[in-house]
This record gives sequence, C-alpha cells and structure tokens, in this order.
Amino acid sequence: MNGRRILVADIETTHLTANFGTGLCAGHKWFDEPEDSVKIISIRDFKGWRRDPTDDSRLFKALYDVWMKADMVVTYFGAATTKNGHDEPFFISKLIEHGLPVLPEVAHVDLWKVARKYLKLHSRRLDVVSEFIGIEDKKTPVKATVWKRAMVGIPADIEYVEDHCRRDVIITDKTYRKLRVYDRTHPRLGGPGQCRYCGSNRLQFRGGAVTRSFGIKYRVQCQSCGGWENRSKGKEEK
Repeated sequence: MNGRRILVADIETTHLTANFGTGLCAGHKWFDEPEDSVKIISIRDFKGWRRDPTDDSRLFKALYDVWMKADMVVTYFGAATTKNGHDEPFFISKLIEHGLPVLPEVAHVDLWKVARKYLKLHSRRLDVVSEFIGIEDKKTPVKATVWKRAMVGIPADIEYVEDHCRRDVIITDKTYRKLRVYDRTHPRLGGPGQCRYCGSNRLQFRGGAVTRSFGIKYRVQCQSCGGWENRSKGKEEK
C-alpha cells in the first residue's frame, strides 16, 4: 500500500451517546496485515475495571496511541462527517471527557457512505452489504441480554462483545477491499503516476474522458486493484 498505514477500526459501546455510554472495546487491524492480526483493546485489559466498569479512560488512551500511527482510517458508519456516525465522534467525545490529547485530523473512509451512494440495496447495514458483495464471514447477532450484562461488567458477556467487534473489523477490512475503488473521493494514497486507491505504479491509459471542468482528460485504470480515475497525463505518468 505504498508505505501508507491504513487502520481498519471498530468500537463497541454500551450506548449510542458518549455522555450516557461506556466503551467496552475497540478492535483494529492494519490493512496490509493478515486477518488473524486483529487486536482488541478491551476495558477488561486494565486494572480496576471491576471496581468501576464505566471507567473507559485507559481504553480510549490506548486507542488514541494506535490511531496516531495511522495515515488513514477505515470504518463502517464511523466517521465524524457521517450524519449520526458512531465510532469517531464517540471516540472524540471520550477524549474530551477524560482530558486526553486532541485527536489530529486523519483521512477517514466511511464505507457506509460508499454503500449509500453506489449500492441500491434494501438496507445498508454492514451485514447486508458484505453478504451482497460476496463476503462469506458473518457478524455475530447483537443480543440485548448479552449487551445488558456486558454493560454491568459481566466478563463472559464482554468477551462476546469483543468477538463481535473482532468479526466486524474483519468484515469491514474485506468490504473495503471490494468497495474502495468506487469511492471517487478516496484519499490519494499514491503520488504522481501512482494509483489513487492502492498506490500501485501499474497504470494503464485507456483513452479519453469528458469532464465537467477540464474538458478531455485521460482515463486510467490500475492493473493492481482495478480502480479507475481521470487525470492529466504528465511526463511523470508516461
């Protein structure tokens, strides 16, 4: 991925709002690493969680340390710029609540936005989208009884939520691999002469394309990921 660090992340919480809710765990993996590399930061990892199962300060500090290493983040319905998006605004709210460092701006791809714009499905839930595009992995069901017990610190039920989070990260990762080439505003991972989506140098020019603002531009397809874009053909791209 051209040396770029792409973080695939998911957060599980006891409530949709940060002032009423507690973070139970945060799952993450680096895009170029294998499926079994998913890491789960759990509220159970830190001493004292049994005394106060609402103290998620160290969980979000640990997530902050990981997030800071990322050049780009991928979530599903998680970006702060997504209306009612969950993960990033919940995370930022918790950083403020606990007096933790300010999160810098990091490029963020929210796959829910891509699905909303380019897929005509009866639902844009991750399980529906992933099944439609051919991903065989299945999410675990969200069981209300389990979540309520996890909320009050029952270890076995928190463990169930952790497994749910791990699977969400894996499915989000695989969904990104399939949908990224449809995100026309995808952050540019490559420099001049490289693919916007994956940073590959294996580009093939395929005729011209009419654009709204710049007349005819060159149509280019990446031979690594299959992504298309229109661009001017500078000397460095020949």
